[in-house]
Amino acid sequence: MDDRYRIDFLGSVVDMGLALAKHQRVDIYTVAFYLDHESHAVSLCIDTLESSTTFVRRGNAKAREFFVQALERGDIQSASRRWANAGRSLSLGDFAVVNAGREDLGHIPQDSSLILDMVRVLESRRNMIAGLSTRPSEVLLASSTLHAEVGLVWSLGE
Repeated sequence: MDDRYRIDFLGSVVDMGLALAKHQRVDIYTVAFYLDHESHAVSLCIDTLESSTTFVRRGNAKAREFFVQALERGDIQSASRRWANAGRSLSLGDFAVVNAGREDLGHIPQDSSLILDMVRVLESRRNMIAGLSTRPSEVLLASSTLHAEVGLVWSLGE
């Protein structure tokens, strides 16, 4: 597999997703490059602060209910398994825009080179992503790995 082909292919998926975000005026808070292992495809998922906050609030309400019930039973071990979310949503299926850009991988193998190139492509679009956010210093980028839907998470930075 030609490295340049893979980079160009992945870049086109990210560019498609960012163009959609720009067209829909999505205020980017989190961007995730997702490797759909089962469908042999990649996609870009984009979340907003509002969507993430709603997801966290709902999850924390459920976590609290579970926590309180465990405490009422005196079951500290069960209570310790259900922490509140102190951050943001990384549940890609619940992002504001799922599959903003999506393409089948075709003959591109699912290997560590693919993951590295997914990260490199996101990094190469840092300025574009920052330009689509009112809070660029708070933006997080994420990527799947070979064994996790979200395996890498890093900051867009200043």
